[in-house]
Amino acid sequence: MRKNRKCREELKYIHPKKPPVHMFQALVDKTGEAIGPLPQFQFKGNREVIIDGCKGILEYDDTVVRITTGRLSLRFMGRNLSLKCLSDNSAVITGRITSVEFYGSE
Repeated sequence: MRKNRKCREELKYIHPKKPPVHMFQALVDKTGEAIGPLPQFQFKGNREVIIDGCKGILEYDDTVVRITTGRLSLRFMGRNLSLKCLSDNSAVITGRITSVEFYGSE
């Protein structure tokens, strides 16, 4: 019986229910280094999205905004969409966003 308990304790140590945050952050950092900088998105409900890492606008009208981030392109669809702000590496899209599609680069 004691041997069984020891095995369970070892399993809990090897496979914790909640891994420490620093372990997760190290994994994310290593992943980012391997595939390059990843774009980041901050949604404010379905009314606004801030995109860091935007490289350019591929398509733009009041129902579709398509952007590229280098390796990835995204299409935001909705109503009354507009580019509130556009800079060298970021964009802000406002309006009623109904869907987002991700496309990998070829």
